[in-house]
Amino acid sequence: MNTTVAAPPLNIERTIDATLAETWTAWTEPELVARWFAPGNMRAEVLEYDVRSGGHYRIRMRDEEGGTHTVGGEFVEVTPQRRLVISWAWEGDATTQSKVTVDFDAGNVGTRLRILHEDLPSEESAAKHKQGWIGCLDNLCNRINAF
Repeated sequence: MNTTVAAPPLNIERTIDATLAETWTAWTEPELVARWFAPGNMRAEVLEYDVRSGGHYRIRMRDEEGGTHTVGGEFVEVTPQRRLVISWAWEGDATTQSKVTVDFDAGNVGTRLRILHEDLPSEESAAKHKQGWIGCLDNLCNRINAF
């Protein structure tokens, strides 16, 4: 009997010190995504990134010991400079697929991002994903002005 309880949706908000256009580009250009889309000291390699509704993506994250973690899915919704919705699944775990919605809003100072990660299978998974998203967004904030 499976006693794992699905986690409530994960919500993360962050203001990026960049224009809406710059922030959107950082999320939609594969060469820029590769510069920040892995937490901490991990490195990202964009294997596929077709930003259009129905397009697919695959991103491999490599840790300092050489271990890899590959995530992929489909772009479900692409509304330029407003919203990205993607399916999210880790390779090697065909049983778990979740959904990520990223909303972009121009603010008085920078761009406000809202990430909603839904359908995570457990509280443990949600905690790991929260740590991962925070690490990725830290990298984005620290590197976006160098793009």
